[in-house]
Amino acid sequence: MLCEQILGTLSDEQFKNLKVDYVDIEWHEAFKKLHRKTSQSGIEVGIKLDNDILTRGLRQGDVLAMNEDNVIAVNIPKDKAL
Repeated sequence: MLCEQILGTLSDEQFKNLKVDYVDIEWHEAFKKLHRKTSQSGIEVGIKLDNDILTRGLRQGDVLAMNEDNVIAVNIPKDKAL
């Protein structure tokens, strides 16, 4: 699955009743344009975003793709501070 834009966030009304499948994006990867990841349910996800992501970054709960009853959203795992 190829994702080329952010569709919204999980708090938006249109995503309220859908199952969520998360893609883990580490904090240091949030400002990169290209990603190749596997979701928690095993779906391979390619992320190709435009230059706006270089200043905005991916955020927790950003929705990248949507099917009939599923959404693929960003999960930024917690990490220890240095």
